[in-house]
Amino acid sequence: MPEDKQHGDIIRYTVMYKRTTNVAYKSVKVTQISGNFVELKGLDEYTFYDIKVLAATNVGNGPASDPITVQTDE
Repeated sequence: MPEDKQHGDIIRYTVMYKRTTNVAYKSVKVTQISGNFVELKGLDEYTFYDIKVLAATNVGNGPASDPITVQTDE
């Protein structure tokens, strides 16, 4: 997120994901950032998922990103 759009330091990210055919998202809060990726575990093989991310500061959550659609491997 561009610095001029932030309301303070980012303290966590929330990764939201769902099977493309589902309506409701599940979420994982990420507070320990090491690198620029997060591994989502327990996903079904060869399945399409929609994933989006939002950042949070002490002020609250920012807007979620547009979703991307990915397919899991074996």
